[in-house]
Amino acid sequence: MLCKDCKVIHSEYLGTQHRLLVMDVVIKNSNWKKRSVIDHRVRWWDLTTENTIILAEKIEAEGSWKQAKNADKIWETMAECIRMLAKEGLGISKGGEGRVTGGWWWNKEVKERVKEKKDAYSVLIGSRSGEEK
Repeated sequence: MLCKDCKVIHSEYLGTQHRLLVMDVVIKNSNWKKRSVIDHRVRWWDLTTENTIILAEKIEAEGSWKQAKNADKIWETMAECIRMLAKEGLGISKGGEGRVTGGWWWNKEVKERVKEKKDAYSVLIGSRSGEEK
């Protein structure tokens, strides 16, 4: 599918079993389309032990599923209650890309260590004698 035209040039000597091959290849540029609808998601990754306890207390206090008689209805109302309270308690993401961008590991301690290293390097470069180095 990619090869539109192909020919072998016999006049060029490249060895006993080798010939020069010329091809016209068409490679389609595939433009990936981003999602037009932003998918807001519950920030489940923020569910810590403290948040778990608070969320469990809110779910137990709500208890709207206890009034239903059918198991399917209980399941649906419980799931909806959990989703609603999780959105309120944990928050909603902006729906951006799933991969982590930027320096998620960059914190105050790392910043201080990098500053110490830069200072030590500038002292090393500025020193003239072997004793200072």
